[in-house]
Amino acid sequence: MAFSHETKANALKSALSTVKSLKTATKDLTIAELQDIITKVNQVIEERKQEIADRENRLKAYEEALKQIDAIRESSGISEEDFLAHYTKNTAPSEKKERKPRKPVVPKYRYTTLAGEEKLWTGQGKTPLPLKERMDADGITDKEHYRMSDDEIAAIEQQMNAQ
Repeated sequence: MAFSHETKANALKSALSTVKSLKTATKDLTIAELQDIITKVNQVIEERKQEIADRENRLKAYEEALKQIDAIRESSGISEEDFLAHYTKNTAPSEKKERKPRKPVVPKYRYTTLAGEEKLWTGQGKTPLPLKERMDADGITDKEHYRMSDDEIAAIEQQMNAQ
């Protein structure tokens, strides 16, 4: 039966947690084998200490770099917002384009749902399910059957522009 890494680690932690359990786990080992284990455990401890020190050094270097960046940004008169805008959108703040609201699309299709409700559709995107159902019920395969005349479309567009 194979044990997971976590199960093995928990078993080792349990065996090493008290002197009694450690004596039980190592009762069949020779002094030389115990000395070898101590050497290896000390090596693991030193490697762990080095990993922690390396991690702390990287964090200190990172924090120092951020302080230097802040000092340069402040001495250059660059606002935090401009700085963030430059590095998050890769454009200078003055180059930002203001988004204008989209102009509504004029509907081009008129249909009546199976429930008797009159609906309009722009013709963009997927065909609405109620229109598909209406087409199936009417035995029509081309949605152009429901297209409004150019005059009707123009009238709706005029109403939309007036609002």
